[in-house]
Amino acid sequence: LREFPGLEFRDTALGRQAFLRGSRLPIWQVARIAHDYDERPAETALHLGLTNGQVALAFAYIRLYRDEIDAAIADNEAAADRLALTLPAEQVVTI
Repeated sequence: LREFPGLEFRDTALGRQAFLRGSRLPIWQVARIAHDYDERPAETALHLGLTNGQVALAFAYIRLYRDEIDAAIADNEAAADRLALTLPAEQVVTI
C-alpha cells in the first residue's frame, strides 16, 4: 500500500485483487480497457471516467504485476465462456 497509495486490496471470489481506492474498479479491468485503446492513458481515463493520475497509478501497478493482471483477465474470459455454455440461448456481451 505504501508503493501504491491510491490502490486498495480486497478479497474477492477470485482471491485478493487490487482496486482503485474509492471505486468498484479492479485494476485488471483498467488493463483490459487500456488494451482496447492501445495502452493510451488519456483515452483509457476518458472511457472509464477516471483522472489521468488514477490511470497512471493503475498502469504502474500493471507494469509491475503483469502476470497477476493477465491471470485475472484470463479468469474473467473463462467465466464468460462458461456462461455462454451454460446459457446457450443467451448472447454474452463483453464490455
